[in-house]
Amino acid sequence: MKVVTFKNFYLYNSILVERQSNSKMNIIFSDLDGTLLNSQHKVSIPTIAAIQNRLTKGDIFIPVSARMPLAITKVTDPISSELPLISYNGALIINKDKTVAYSCSLDNATVKRIIKIVKSNYPQLVINVYCNYDLWLTENIHNYWTEKEMKAVNCIPKIVDLSNFSFNSPIYKLLIQGPKEVKLELKKRLESSINNINIVNYGEITNSSSNKGYAVKQIIEKYKATSIQSWTFGDSENDITMLNSVENPYVMGNASPSIKKLFHNHTLTNDNNGIAFVLNQIND
Repeated sequence: MKVVTFKNFYLYNSILVERQSNSKMNIIFSDLDGTLLNSQHKVSIPTIAAIQNRLTKGDIFIPVSARMPLAITKVTDPISSELPLISYNGALIINKDKTVAYSCSLDNATVKRIIKIVKSNYPQLVINVYCNYDLWLTENIHNYWTEKEMKAVNCIPKIVDLSNFSFNSPIYKLLIQGPKEVKLELKKRLESSINNINIVNYGEITNSSSNKGYAVKQIIEKYKATSIQSWTFGDSENDITMLNSVENPYVMGNASPSIKKLFHNHTLTNDNNGIAFVLNQIND
C-alpha cells in the first residue's frame, strides 16, 4: 500500500481569508451517481447554481465516487474545474491542481492473482483495471458491459492483454462486470482467499484500508483548527461510511428504504434537485 500525505488542499484561499472570524466554512461532500447526477447522468442547472453559490461564499465542494478522476471531472467541470475530489471509493484523493493528496493502491501481486482467478474460472465476467488519474484498462470493448460503462462515464478504455500487461502505475480499483449471480460467487471466493481487499457492489475491488468515509475524515481532519460544518449527500450502501463521517448527512429521496432508515435527514430525489434544496437553506 502506498500512502501520500496531504499537501496544498485548500480551495479558493483568497475567499477563505476574507471570511468573518465567526463564520463557519461548509465542507460539502457528494456522491455522484444517483445523487449529484440526475437520471440523465447530468448535474442539473439548479444544482450547479446552488453549489457555485456556496463556492463564492468560501465553502468547499468535493465530489466522491467510485469513478476514476477523469470520469468525475467530466461531469463536475460545469460546476468548477478546480474542485478537489475523492475517487475510487476513497482510494485516491486529488487536489484542485490535480496533484495527489492521498493514495491507497492495490498490491500488484493481488491484482494479478484476481485477474488469473477470473480469467480461468469466470469467462463470462469482464475485468477492468484502473490506474492513476485517467488510465482504464480492459481486454475488449465489444461487449454489453464495457459499452454500458463507456456510455455512463464518457471515457474510453485502453485495450491490453491483462494477463501479460506490466503494471507500472499504482492500481486503485478493479471493476468486475457481468451477471450478478456470477459476481456474487466470485465475491465469496475472493473474500475467503485473498486478504486486504474490499469488495462493494459485488464487483468494485479496492484496498481494504480505503473507503469513502475514511477519505472524508482525512479531509475534515485537515480543517480541525477551522470552524467548519460538514455535509454529505448519498443514496446507496456504498455511501454509508461517508454519511456516518459528517455532522449533516443527507440521504437522497431516491435512495432505498434500507438506507433511509439509517439516517434522519432526507432530501428530494436526484431528479428534483435534492442537493440544491438543502444547500439553498444553509444559514451563513
